[in-house]
Amino acid sequence: MTNHNPARAKADSPVAHHGEETDVKLAPAGARTPKDPSAFWLPLEVALLACFLVVGIQTLLIKHFAVNVPYWDEWSNFRLLQLYNDGTLTLQYLFLPHNEHRIFFPRLVSIGLYVLVGENHPVAQMLLSALIMGLCAGVWAFTLVRLKVSPWVALLASLALTSPAQWENILNGFQTCFWMMDCSAVLAICFVSLPVRVSWGTVAACAVACFVSTFSLASGLVSWGACGAILALRLWLDA
Repeated sequence: MTNHNPARAKADSPVAHHGEETDVKLAPAGARTPKDPSAFWLPLEVALLACFLVVGIQTLLIKHFAVNVPYWDEWSNFRLLQLYNDGTLTLQYLFLPHNEHRIFFPRLVSIGLYVLVGENHPVAQMLLSALIMGLCAGVWAFTLVRLKVSPWVALLASLALTSPAQWENILNGFQTCFWMMDCSAVLAICFVSLPVRVSWGTVAACAVACFVSTFSLASGLVSWGACGAILALRLWLDA
């Protein structure tokens, strides 16, 4: 004779309350819960759209209004490229201040673009800035949608980064340093915002992005404080 356990019999019964049948299937122990494909593809689609729109808007402005003549700070590239061509360019010169800024990475980009194009080409620098800003807008939109922000809000927030109100930045090749600072800071913030858990890899990636931002423009120093605040908040919430 076996003991009858009413509670267990009720749990094992396929008949629910009020006589309704249920078809309950329990996942085996250790099985992974399938991920929602939209959790990745929707943010990616919004990011690509934001990227194409930003690059397209800036390219159109450059096509119709840009002048391929060095202007203001763009003349400083001639000294940089002269040293490069003479073989006398030093690491110390790359770190020399430009006003209050240390534009180490923009100088490297200027040399790379010179090697690629074959001359000091302000319009080529403007187009490169458009690509950098497109990347920035795409990463920002992707992050916002992954954080459950409305895709439309994320798209509009990304488009605001390339407002025609800042036409002087769009139509000045030297302003690559501003775009690099912006993009690196956004990448740093995204690195510490997206992972489920903060890891040393997360911190390292964030630090590299903040370093690039800082040595693209002095304003990049703010990225360290912003990312530090986000990390502190995440560690406090995870505790």
